[in-house]
Order: sequence, then C-alpha cells, then structure tokens
Amino acid sequence: MGKRIGIVGGEEEAHCVHMKRVLEGRGAEVVVLDTNRFPARQDMTFRDDATLLGQDGLTDLHAVYVRTIFYSLPFFEADPTLGQQPGGETLFADWHVDYTAERERQSFLTSFVRALGLRGVKIVNPIESFDLHFLKLLQIAILRDAGIPVPRTCATNDPATLAAFADEVGKVVYKPVTGGASCQRLTDKDLVADRLERLRNAPAIFQEEVPGVNVRVYVVGDEVVSATIIHSDDLDYRGTETGFEPIELPPAVAEMVVRAKDLCGLAFTGADLRLRPDGEFVLLECNPSAMFLGMVQATGAPIDETLADYLLA
Repeated sequence: MGKRIGIVGGEEEAHCVHMKRVLEGRGAEVVVLDTNRFPARQDMTFRDDATLLGQDGLTDLHAVYVRTIFYSLPFFEADPTLGQQPGGETLFADWHVDYTAERERQSFLTSFVRALGLRGVKIVNPIESFDLHFLKLLQIAILRDAGIPVPRTCATNDPATLAAFADEVGKVVYKPVTGGASCQRLTDKDLVADRLERLRNAPAIFQEEVPGVNVRVYVVGDEVVSATIIHSDDLDYRGTETGFEPIELPPAVAEMVVRAKDLCGLAFTGADLRLRPDGEFVLLECNPSAMFLGMVQATGAPIDETLADYLLA
C-alpha cells in the first residue's frame, strides 16, 4: 500500500469522493475524516499527544486535504425553526444551546486537524489560513500592503461614509463582510435614507466595480495549473456561467497570483480576478477551499491530478 492521505470533509461530498478516487488510483490509502458525521456518528478523540479517528491513531498520515472549512469562530447557520413553540414564541435558550454545540464541534475539529500539522503532516490548506476567507477585510489589507492590485474598498456602518465613497468611486458593488451571499450592484434605491440606515444593524463591504471579465486561476504549490475566463450575464457568475475560455496569464500576473497565495498562507487556491479592458488584472480574492470539479469537467485542466501530486510529494 502506498502513502496514507487524509481527507477532511463529508464522505459523500463530490470533491471528497473525487479526490479519494484519484488518490486511490495512484496507490494511496485514503482515510476520510467525515466532519458531517461528527460528533453524533463519528468517534474522534484528542488525548495528550494522540489524535484518534475511532481507534485509528493516524500516526502514519503523509498529508491531509482539507475540503471542509473551519473558522476560529463558528460560521453557523441556525435552523429557522429551532426553538419555535406551539404558541408562536421562540425560546432563545434553544438557539444558544445549538450555537454553543456548533462552537464546541468546530473548536474540536480545528484543534484536531492543526495537531496533525504539529506532528509534521502536510495540511492542504492549513486550518489557520481559512480565517482569511472569513476575514475578507484583513485579506484585502494584506494583499494591498504587499502591492497586489485589489479593488478600492470601503467597509462601513456609516451611511455618510458610504455615500461619499460611492460619489468618489462611481460604480460600486457590495457584499457581506464575511461573504456567504452574492455580490450585488449598489443602485440609487440603496442610497435612500431608510435603506442606508440598515447599516446601523451591521456593516457591509463596498468596492469599486472593476470593469472587464471574471478570471479564475488555480494554483497548487508554485504552479499555476489553469487560468480561465468565466463568461456570465450576471455580476456574480456562480451558478450562472455561460462559457469558459482558457487563457495564458502573462508571467508577471502568474507570479503575482502565486505571491498572493503565499501571503494568504495557502498551498492550493482558486483565485478570483478581473481582467480589465485595458489588459490589467485586479485580484478579488484567494479562496482556501476552492471548488474545482466544474472547471476540470469544462476545460480538462488537471487541477485534481496536480493537487494529488502535491499531496503525495
């Protein structure tokens, strides 16, 4: 039997299933740490210097591919029916219990996988790097400070500040500070007083709308595996793709994306860029757990095979 590789994620999740098949095709033994089954249906133990999956000490793992995202703070979507009583009232205590249980689960899993890294297991991607996907403003600041071209950005809860930013920038898009929803264009309807006052409930990220087309770039290690223009009639192309057009990145741009990946502490990323009409590239984000099966199927890019090479190296 070849090297032993761990996959963190659901046993039935498409990327986990696919990478298990690819790695086993290379002669690897694959063990899946099924986060969907934990804690109700998957035994895991953290004891002194041991991390056990059931009774498996995982002492011979060579590398781990982390498909499921963990955050230092639980990114939690509560069941809207939780705590609802027959009379229509909602018991907050039930929400609190559910949230607390999820916090405990994620804290355990995060520590479990990071402890494997302490033992010298290659983790792709390191758990700590996932926080930058949740802390989008920090990622933007890190990239900008390093000279990576990123959109002009303003995150605020102040209506006056937003209005001034929109006047200065012109076309503006917005999204939640932590992500999780489609990017939208800011319109005149958003700039009316009662709409602006909603910022007092929570801030949002506002960015200049970079003209041009969407480009997704996959990087594994120091290798740019693929770069593809994604055509769509919508601002946010996810789920609305109309075509894929592989392109060759200029060497300086390829180097920039690899450097951005390193700045974010990633070994593998799907980076989102905009290619402006003047030929300049602007980096929007480096994703720590990028989906890639659709791109493999659409373009034939060997993202999966290259990721397997990296895990086995």
